[in-house]
Amino acid sequence: MLYLVIPVVDEEAGIRLVIEEAVNAGIDPSRILVVDGGSRDNTPRVAAELGARVLRQRGSGKGEAIIEAIHHILSGGLEPGRVLVAVVDGDASYPASEAPRLAEALIRMDASEAIGERRYGRENIPLLNRIGNRILTHIFNMIHATRLMDVLSGLYVIRLGDYYSRSGLLINASGFDVEVEIAGLAASRRGVIGVPIQYRERMGQSKLSQSYLSRLKAFIRILLNIFRTGWRLRRRRLVAFMFSYPLLFFSIILLCIYPAYTPYLLLAIVFSILSTLALYLARR
Repeated sequence: MLYLVIPVVDEEAGIRLVIEEAVNAGIDPSRILVVDGGSRDNTPRVAAELGARVLRQRGSGKGEAIIEAIHHILSGGLEPGRVLVAVVDGDASYPASEAPRLAEALIRMDASEAIGERRYGRENIPLLNRIGNRILTHIFNMIHATRLMDVLSGLYVIRLGDYYSRSGLLINASGFDVEVEIAGLAASRRGVIGVPIQYRERMGQSKLSQSYLSRLKAFIRILLNIFRTGWRLRRRRLVAFMFSYPLLFFSIILLCIYPAYTPYLLLAIVFSILSTLALYLARR
């Protein structure tokens, strides 16, 4: 049973195309949940006219929107293990029509999450975002023993039962860093897979500030959540990663400053490279 969750704030320009693509791909409009985080335009009205269920978000942030949608889906008495949840941005940059294909791949590969990796149309991603995404995805892969190409994609499908324990829902992130937490939880269970998709230029105005400072803050927030999720789920690999990379960096710096200690520093560099290589190869 596949549900589609669309967190939105002022996405009137793109929401119609997103919902129409999903419906044309076979998703029942009654299983499309548009979670509105306080739109000042006609986004909720357009979504309702197309038959989608519109939820007024109580909290704030993308993560909160997803959590509220999940609780709403299960409020009817459904078992989490019977539910697949797709998440897509409301700006039409991701083809919502790909959600069923991601769900099929998830079931076929018996994974906890299938991520729509932006392999095509990457020129529509701002350059700094591309660089940041590449760095964050690499760090995520090293810590969580995965081989993803786009951990920050805004289109993915999850097997909801794998995100519940006896204490309830395991997703805690409230903001846009929720993607790395969801992927980390998936990697610690059945696994997470990537499925190539097309990425398009967004419709409407971006809600995220494009200033360098804002992008740096976003990068740091996502990085910290990768580390927090790693501490919860992959503690040994996180410690090994935190040890190997700084040792390599500082050894190279000290080698340039204090050449007299070359034998010791070269030994440290070799050790850190071997530790990093072991991390890369030991992807369970």
